[in-house]
Amino acid sequence: MIDIEAKQFRDLPSWQPPEELLKLEFTTPTVLAEFIHGCSPDPATRTVATAALVLSLWQLGGRRLTPHVPSMILINSGKAGADPIDEFIRGLVYDEEAIQPREPMDWPDPINRSDPIVQPKDAPALMTSALHQRRKLGWQPGGGSYKQACARNLQEHYRAAQLAGFGYGRCRPYSKAWHVDSGLITDRDNEILLRLNQKADRNAFRKHVLDDPGKLLHPEGIGADLATVPKSISLSGALPVGLWDDRLAANLVALGLPIFSLPHLAEESLVLKKRSVIESLGKACPDRLGPPVETPLRLPPSDWVSHYQSVLRKRLARLPATFEFAVLQAVHQLGGVCERIASFADREAKAKPEEIIALLRDLYAHALRGMVIGIAGLAWHGIGFDLGCPQKKALKVLGSIRGKGPMRLTELLFTKGARIDAATRDTLLERLVSEDLVRVEGKTVIAATCAEFVAALHSRPELPEADNYRELVDEDGKASA
Repeated sequence: MIDIEAKQFRDLPSWQPPEELLKLEFTTPTVLAEFIHGCSPDPATRTVATAALVLSLWQLGGRRLTPHVPSMILINSGKAGADPIDEFIRGLVYDEEAIQPREPMDWPDPINRSDPIVQPKDAPALMTSALHQRRKLGWQPGGGSYKQACARNLQEHYRAAQLAGFGYGRCRPYSKAWHVDSGLITDRDNEILLRLNQKADRNAFRKHVLDDPGKLLHPEGIGADLATVPKSISLSGALPVGLWDDRLAANLVALGLPIFSLPHLAEESLVLKKRSVIESLGKACPDRLGPPVETPLRLPPSDWVSHYQSVLRKRLARLPATFEFAVLQAVHQLGGVCERIASFADREAKAKPEEIIALLRDLYAHALRGMVIGIAGLAWHGIGFDLGCPQKKALKVLGSIRGKGPMRLTELLFTKGARIDAATRDTLLERLVSEDLVRVEGKTVIAATCAEFVAALHSRPELPEADNYRELVDEDGKASA
């Protein structure tokens, strides 16, 4: 059993759910438990969906929870046109209406009388004009009250134009979050959750990763006093297998950011009996998940957790040190994040303590397993395990098998651009077979499809499923041993 205890943060600001939710007879912890164990008949889908839920709520909590916020990219190798898990996550984190251009009367906060009336079509030009005028004033001290008043007025004009032209909110489509003069557009907290909603978002993201990684490593934009300041980014969305290629995966890992890919095969929509409750939780949790999460030196004491820690460390040992650190830091913070989520879900204190502890353990176990499976899934790109030969050669051989179809063992010796001897070939094949990337039938080598690889990944003995902690709570509400 995972030994984590939930703490109740009764000193946090209270959240009142919408009136229609107050009339229903259930608790939010119960709804979350039903989601974890009933969102799909497929256990692999349940794990990935729960991991995505935890990471998404973490992203909504932002830097108030942890200084570095993890990113999440779903990789669907199934036959679904649209990723069903991502469709759920989009409803959880993304507010389409908030980011729409708006007239001043539609803004969510009271507008100061000094603010101009801005038409959405004029907003970008007015933002650029305010920036140019502010730079002419300079940032050196002096100038008296007149200069300070001008600076404040320009900032008010800029913010009014940004709201009119770009709306507001913690989440934006990736391709619409960048302005030629303003850089990354965010609210005043300088944080943003960037969604890969459409083809344009995925293309812009790919271009930045491959050709302009500084956009992700050192994002900047306009902040207080219209100065250029560092911004914080986390990513959310899904990529089709065709875009999830070796080059993109390798460049993402090289960034050294806490980015978790979550491979799965879900084709059917998730079973969401009370979708509005979970989505309402997502809208309420920002700024209310509690004090910052510490990074403990040790993970929870459990043989199951220790096993996953060993699997993770073995994979990370072959990856860049910056990526290893970022992933381990996120994994060590995961318990605290799940604790905040479980506690916040029971804001009205209607659930029994044992139910909250069970919810916490279920959230943690599925999220940890999903994150580790994501790191193990990098093996599809020849990342994270010993190939027995230089990676460049190995990927050429693997790519040849995938591209040409079944190949004779002798053909592998003459792979274009990667000639190898028989001993190297045999070692490489042994490693590829162990990762479920190929299979050898007689003297023929057959590449696994991505769907076959992902299915095998979720079924590996070294990646065991977690206990169902909800079932370990007996009828009297006492946690079983």
